[in-house]
This record gives sequence, structure tokens and C-alpha cells, in this order.
Amino acid sequence: MALKTFSLAALPVTALAWWSGALNNARRGRWRRFGMDFLAAREVLRRTPAAWRFRQANSAYNHYYPGERFFTAPEFKSRED
Repeated sequence: MALKTFSLAALPVTALAWWSGALNNARRGRWRRFGMDFLAAREVLRRTPAAWRFRQANSAYNHYYPGERFFTAPEFKSRED
């Protein structure tokens, strides 16, 4: 979803979120989940060319970055914010 709809500036944030989750799984000894994190990353890399083609074909729609607005919607904010 991030590759298809997020702004290019927001993509590094999604990568940091992935690393954070993967490192947290390693820190807690969740080795199966840690391995699955890397399988997911491999799948993302495999699908990147198709996602990039989608992004280019739908550039007018992506101008509004609907994926990013999903994460800023009030109903998805934690109560601690």
C-alpha cells in the first residue's frame, strides 16, 4: 500500500516502522516472527516493480496521498496522543 499511494518522502517512515517491528521481535526472542519480517520484506521487494507501475499509471489519484491520510485519521490515533 505504501509503495502505491504514499508520497516519496513518507516511504522512509514505513521502512523505519518495519525495522522497528523486526528489531522488537528479535529483542523479545520471537524468532519465527523475526523470520517472517524478512520474508515480508522480500515479498515487498519482489512486488515493487508492479507497485511502481501502478503508481505511475494512477499518478493523478496518488496526488492526494490517501494512504497517508489513513494514518492521521482521528479514529486511529491512540488515546495517549
